[in-house]
Amino acid sequence: MAAEWRNADLIDRLFLWLSGLSWPLRSLLLCASAVWRKGAAVASSRNRLLQMLDLIRLANRYNMPVNCYYRYRFFAKTPSRPELYLFPHHVRLFDLLYEDLKIGILDDKGRFEQECRRLGLPVAPVIAVFRDGHRERREEEGSHLPEKDLVIKFCNWSCGRGLEHWRYVGSDTWEDGQNRLAEAGVIAHCRALSFERPVVLQERLRNHDGIAHLAGNGLSTIRLVTYAPPSGPTRILFACVRMPSGTNLKDNFAAGGLAAPVDLATGELGVAVKKEPPGEFREHPKTGGPIAGSVLPRWEEACALALRAQECFSSVPFVGWDVVIGQEGPILLEANPKWCLELAQIPHDRPLGDTSFVELLTQEFRTLGW
Repeated sequence: MAAEWRNADLIDRLFLWLSGLSWPLRSLLLCASAVWRKGAAVASSRNRLLQMLDLIRLANRYNMPVNCYYRYRFFAKTPSRPELYLFPHHVRLFDLLYEDLKIGILDDKGRFEQECRRLGLPVAPVIAVFRDGHRERREEEGSHLPEKDLVIKFCNWSCGRGLEHWRYVGSDTWEDGQNRLAEAGVIAHCRALSFERPVVLQERLRNHDGIAHLAGNGLSTIRLVTYAPPSGPTRILFACVRMPSGTNLKDNFAAGGLAAPVDLATGELGVAVKKEPPGEFREHPKTGGPIAGSVLPRWEEACALALRAQECFSSVPFVGWDVVIGQEGPILLEANPKWCLELAQIPHDRPLGDTSFVELLTQEFRTLGW
């Protein structure tokens, strides 16, 4: 709020002032709505009256969005220092930190893959990129699409939005469960989508056999958040594994996937959770395979890859790398300069304010003269 006030003009400041005055009433309505919608599911841990009282206190004293009361499992515990938690609106801090930095390459899946290849970083290969109906050819001239399952996704959308899986069924044909297209149809489909946003076409990746039980029907990825200080060694701040659940092919936390914390020293997984409670998972609900206690194969290689990538893009101090551990080893899938604050805190059951992140972020802002 202080940063928004600092950068606001007179009209914007008036709007912020009025929003502040109306917040107590609006927060009361939001709290009541949240308890009505979500309170029954967790009433065995805390009855709905106490949930309501908790929500009113946290929303008005700590500016906590009401959904975060349930996502952060505050109904099951009384946080000793709620002010140590960062909430989704705090992602604005990344906007302020990066407003003078060029992060476009990291935010664009097609350009990111191209830059990684130039730097010699192992990365998920791209077949083609489509922008405004035009195809940017990546494969050898005249070659056809591989006779394999394909993935189509938007270059600059997050949280798995717009992700499509096309299964190869033979005879130069792919299907997505509803439609069946030949190669020319797949290309035409990508062209049409690209008028909305740039589109990337890739082969569908598979996980290492040692963690196939974490993937269900889709692909499991590791989120590794790294930090590049102005001086000194690059470091990993935290890691978690994301997993699809049920029939969902997406592992994204925001799309109903599971997330489990990873011990940085050993690569061992803890208990997985969903973004929306209730429920904890020691075994995968789809495959029945163990989650808690599983150890990621080639974990040291995955960490080394994330650190190397951060050193290559050191102008961006904090990056959340999505790493896939495949049969041949770890590869980069995507980069996230504005990584999910909830994904950093909910699986680990620990506020970011209780880690080194806030201190490091404060130091970065000081170097900018804040």
